Amino acid sequence: MASMAKMRDLLAWSTEHQVAPDDPNYVPPRPLQELDPGLIDMILGKPDAVRMRDAMAIAVDESKSEEDRVTALDDMELLIESLDNANDMEVLKLWEPVLNLATSPLPAISAQALWVALKAALEDPHITVRRKAAFLLNSLLLPDASLSSPASSTSPLQTSDLTRSAIDSHNILPSLTTSIVDPKPFGRDASNAEPDADYEEKAVRGVVTYLEGMKGSQTDVGEGVKKDLRAMLGEKGTERGKGWGLEEEEWDVLQRHAE
Repeated sequence: MASMAKMRDLLAWSTEHQVAPDDPNYVPPRPLQELDPGLIDMILGKPDAVRMRDAMAIAVDESKSEEDRVTALDDMELLIESLDNANDMEVLKLWEPVLNLATSPLPAISAQALWVALKAALEDPHITVRRKAAFLLNSLLLPDASLSSPASSTSPLQTSDLTRSAIDSHNILPSLTTSIVDPKPFGRDASNAEPDADYEEKAVRGVVTYLEGMKGSQTDVGEGVKKDLRAMLGEKGTERGKGWGLEEEEWDVLQRHAE
């Protein structure tokens, strides 16, 4: 209360001692000068769209250190936690560079880029983006020579291993299975709550491919994933996955890991 009284006294004093325009001592205020954009950024912070572009510019810059590039992708991950920012990936034309980074021969960059892509895709209201991300994930898990660029020294097997490492380190499998059994709405204003058959098929294919490659002691997918798998099996149980284009052996893979 005392501080508020002092504020009122100060305001009253400044008003009383304000020089009128017709006073000979009146000095007109200086016109507002155009502020340095850099100063505005320092005070208010850059808009998220600018920060996303800046982060991606660092991430794709091979002259930067690997640590700086991974940090930039970490920043991207934090930014796309906002649904609006995740949805802006397409507007800002950031999908192509982040998907290209997902095939980087540098494991840390590949892992982080893949996580950014999948995280943004699962939030994106455009179902085509989700389909592309699910297709990419499955493709990267396959030892397919077409995934390695001519300039890359990364072998197909290495690409598959890097992708699997990214899935493990960022716990992507539960997000993927949940997106199948409890899909988020898509379309304009996220108004379409119906499951998308094309996305489902691509996502299921990625899950199967990942599970098929699990070896040794790394076969426990966790109770959350098992619950999702059981829901998937129950949904397509009468046709044993034929609606997803699965073979009998692939259906058996789902059943085995759901137990």
